[in-house]
Amino acid sequence: MLTKADGAMVLKGQTTRRAATIRTLLRRSLIATVCASLPVALSAGTAELIGVTAPDFALPSTTGKNLRLSEYRSDVVVLNFWAEWCGKCNDAVQTLDTLSRQHQADGLRVFAVDVDGEHGAHLAAKAGLSYPVLLDIRSEVSKTYDLKRLPVTVLIDREGTVRFVQNGFKGEAERQLRAEVTALLSE
Repeated sequence: MLTKADGAMVLKGQTTRRAATIRTLLRRSLIATVCASLPVALSAGTAELIGVTAPDFALPSTTGKNLRLSEYRSDVVVLNFWAEWCGKCNDAVQTLDTLSRQHQADGLRVFAVDVDGEHGAHLAAKAGLSYPVLLDIRSEVSKTYDLKRLPVTVLIDREGTVRFVQNGFKGEAERQLRAEVTALLSE
């Protein structure tokens, strides 16, 4: 706190209020700066996957069958990392179900990866999904793919290379995802 000895003008507590106001403004400014940089920081991990071979994994599905990513190398693969509590994840799940139904004969394989590893069977039953739900019970695959937010959708070409990563699912996300899938299927 400033005093007269510091050379401050103290008039009926105004300095104390002014200092508190300045501290509040500085705090808010710092919070705004940190929040503004979060989307860049949050998406950096998965974006680094573009152009590299998709990390292989094997996970149990809600049907009890283990599925290994590398077994689908000749197909275009969509991995969608989600959790039941994530509202935007549910939007992505429905869009991917439509894509899966439309393009399965063209070689599109869609897999939902439940990062909670607990609710996948519930979602699959509730939504009547046309594609498998994989259970990442130990979060090993989520860590390998360096997830920072949900949902994350990873698009893998027929050679096993990550070609597109989508963090979140809002705005033009559905249109962009459809365009990327269509482009890869036509290659």
